Amino acid sequence: MKQFLSTCLTLTLAMFALVQNGVAQSPNVLDGAYVKETNLTKRVIPYPHLREADVMYKRRIWQEIDLRQKFNHPFYFPLDPIQDRQNLFDVVREALLVEGSLVAYSAGPLGDDDEFTFPLSPDSIRKILNPVTLVKEYDDFGEVIGTIQQSNELSSDKITRYRIK
Repeated sequence: MKQFLSTCLTLTLAMFALVQNGVAQSPNVLDGAYVKETNLTKRVIPYPHLREADVMYKRRIWQEIDLRQKFNHPFYFPLDPIQDRQNLFDVVREALLVEGSLVAYSAGPLGDDDEFTFPLSPDSIRKILNPVTLVKEYDDFGEVIGTIQQSNELSSDKITRYRIK
């Protein structure tokens, strides 16, 4: 019995010494339920090769994402970017204007081109996202004396729907 107690005491002291030295708290300890990955470390899933002869038919579908619906709220919130979270509009705007990793296309001169044949320049994208309107300026008697250019920056809280091809 004395041998058993001394062995238990020795093991307890050894474990206490290991914890004090920091060996028990390894750098692989998980702080949360999962390991958070960034987009840079995620792997893109490759699509399998598709031959034209294998296609039986094709159909073009336009999908509308309504951000007011509850299950689409992750695309809408947060309205102001915080730490590592942004809404979809801020991500797309940054990819178009800052990174240049996305290409925006015009709907054509008549607004009916859905083939994405007219790429937009960054300057024209800025004009679309920051439209300038002319506001009439009145004097004390209510007469128009001129116009003022007013910039209306498009913010993410005004975007409520996306149409995706």
